[in-house]
Amino acid sequence: MPKKGKGLLTVEEASDEVSEYVRHSTARQKQKKNTEADRDADFYFVACFQSKAQRDAFLKAMKLGVDWSLYLDGRKLAERCGVALPESALPPLLRDDAERMMDDDDEARAR
Repeated sequence: MPKKGKGLLTVEEASDEVSEYVRHSTARQKQKKNTEADRDADFYFVACFQSKAQRDAFLKAMKLGVDWSLYLDGRKLAERCGVALPESALPPLLRDDAERMMDDDDEARAR
């Protein structure tokens, strides 16, 4: 894009402007493609036990605590199992323990 107040561009300046636009456009397309790939809907799985006691025993053995309700941060499970995960540009879907504990404290004070 021509810079405001600059008037007509030389061939070299126009070429530089076009090159800059193409670099920027290519980078945005690559970022969009990577983000779309990361947002695949098949990012979870379900593990079923015969009872809540079995589930709790599994969570306790994995040192994940039994207060995880129905959702478990896959990154923490992978860490406990020694599995290295690829990086993702997306934010975590589940809040970390520190955040959860602070919210619990706030709720307890509000009562």
